[in-house]
Amino acid sequence: AGTAPPLDESDIVSVIQQVNTERVEKLIDEETLTDVDVPEITFDDVGGHEDAKRRLLEQVEQALTKEEVGTEMGVEFGTGILLHGPPGTGKTMLVRALANELDYTFIPVNSSLLKRKADQKIPGLFYRAQRNAPAILFFDEFDLLGGERGTLGDDTTVNTLLTELDGVEQLNQVMVIAATNRPESLDPALLRPGRFDYHLVIDHPESRVQADIFETHTSDIPLSEDVTPEWFAEMTEAVTGAEIAAICERAVTIGMRHNDVEELELSRSQFESAYVDFKRGRLFTEDLDSSPAF
Repeated sequence: AGTAPPLDESDIVSVIQQVNTERVEKLIDEETLTDVDVPEITFDDVGGHEDAKRRLLEQVEQALTKEEVGTEMGVEFGTGILLHGPPGTGKTMLVRALANELDYTFIPVNSSLLKRKADQKIPGLFYRAQRNAPAILFFDEFDLLGGERGTLGDDTTVNTLLTELDGVEQLNQVMVIAATNRPESLDPALLRPGRFDYHLVIDHPESRVQADIFETHTSDIPLSEDVTPEWFAEMTEAVTGAEIAAICERAVTIGMRHNDVEELELSRSQFESAYVDFKRGRLFTEDLDSSPAF
């Protein structure tokens, strides 16, 4: 039988490094519930936000596929995007759909779960993004990690983020996108050129878009003939996609009070009642006596 060649010190160090790397990645997966896949959701599943879709596609493709063009012109395309706007406007869905459209790995980061010992876990996330490139590394509720230093922000966490973002140009085929409802609370250093260069507001949808979202959410719900997407958009004020879903759910609950599922056909009055309940619950969340009874 042949004799295996003797191991030298470099071989042993290499094995130890590989084991440690795999162990760190496993721990990060467990503690942040981070997935690594290409989402199934597409832009067609996201109502409205046509300008945001175009801008996101343009920027990511420019940064990750046209680096040579930038080099020839002496410019560097930014690889960080910040999305901000009210809760429920579809920021996370947009980024998931973006990853699908580009066929990129999507790595979502739950900032509230990551917050404990974040400075130790963040480098591993950037490393995982590189290992699974082309990839989009997405930080939701980014203000929990990137709060201004010296106030409520964690100086060590922000410093770690800055270090990783400054080195992201060396991370081939990785885009970093963050979302927040409170952009004013972020540390200013995160918003400087070379980090999150591009800021995109994802606001309440317009009336036409609200109609499209309503039509999507009621595709499997039996409606009276006069309950149209256009009517719903006129009846409601500025509401987000998540709020439209909540109103539809409430309308179904109201409709089922007096009808069997087989006979259910939601009317205008039932949607109007659902909208009243929704507004009361939204406006008086701290006054339980004024909240709708479910």
